[in-house]
Amino acid sequence: MVEVLTADMTAEEKVSMITDRLSNYSVRMGEVVDAKKKTSRKKKQMIRKGKTDGRPSVLQKLENYKKAKGVIS
Repeated sequence: MVEVLTADMTAEEKVSMITDRLSNYSVRMGEVVDAKKKTSRKKKQMIRKGKTDGRPSVLQKLENYKKAKGVIS
């Protein structure tokens, strides 16, 4: 996959090889950015639903504790 820049290559070949590498790199970085956006979007949805990282929020834990102790009937 890695081509070596040699003296017998033309300038056009060198330019095309470098642009191919850069486009492949930008595609990979785009995938990383998309994955980060997806996880942040998922976390925001969970927070809206009263959860943080898949666990009950602190307020929900407090409410459950009060119910267990009989403070709230």
